[in-house]
Amino acid sequence: MQREFQYPIKIDKNNISGYKNVSKIAKHYQLSVFYEREIVLWNTNPVYKGVPLQKYLYLNRYKYLGKTPDNLSDIEILRAFTIAGVMKGYTTFNNELMQQFIDKYKPEYIYDPCAGWGERMLTAYKNGIGYLGVDINVKLQDGYARMISDYDMDMQQFIVADSSSYYPGVKYDAVVTCPPYWKQEIYTPYGAENLSYDQFLMWWNNVITCIDAGHPKFVCFQINQKYRSDLEQIVKNKGYYLLDEFRYTSVMSSHFTRKSGKNSKREYESFLVFTK
Repeated sequence: MQREFQYPIKIDKNNISGYKNVSKIAKHYQLSVFYEREIVLWNTNPVYKGVPLQKYLYLNRYKYLGKTPDNLSDIEILRAFTIAGVMKGYTTFNNELMQQFIDKYKPEYIYDPCAGWGERMLTAYKNGIGYLGVDINVKLQDGYARMISDYDMDMQQFIVADSSSYYPGVKYDAVVTCPPYWKQEIYTPYGAENLSYDQFLMWWNNVITCIDAGHPKFVCFQINQKYRSDLEQIVKNKGYYLLDEFRYTSVMSSHFTRKSGKNSKREYESFLVFTK
């Protein structure tokens, strides 16, 4: 059964507060990319555990939600892929620590070399901060264009480019990003997440080289503890030192490593702020 998926949640343009609302807005505009793998599987409908995949998901949703197929929303079906254990869906960026950085250091223009779904652009827009986001995934372009148009953004922009060789043509005083956690999520067949680990670190080194050419006051990135040391050292090798670190009030495990609803205090994300 073919289905034209649409994000059913009404977006309140005046409510860009809280990371959950920001995540909903980003997924609204990037639905076809964020849920691309789920939609392909749904439409091909392969056999899964002895039954057609669509039937398996319908049975799962009826068991746990008590809803028949006609009563299921698009988002309830798309989220079912992860909930039912069919596949691990993509994660969104929690902007709470980014907001803490903005409140404390008050940057005027942000460059983001790993733009992703759009949460950081929305956060910059909410705070009246200029923003340039770069991502290698051309499929994100339409969602960003609609987001910029619908919100009448005139200080925020997005371009498709390889940030490891791209030198921004704008003046920015802060870099704020969340690099891929190597192979933990594969976004495209040509991004840095497809490289060997040594190549991945070289990619990050090249990104920081391009960033450094703009002489930003702050270089910030959110990272988990598994990859922190290696990525942090590359930034320090460029002459930066760790100025500040933001953590969640209650220690949260990385959104990539949380299992069965349990958090691990040994594996968490933090927002690192570097300067020269």
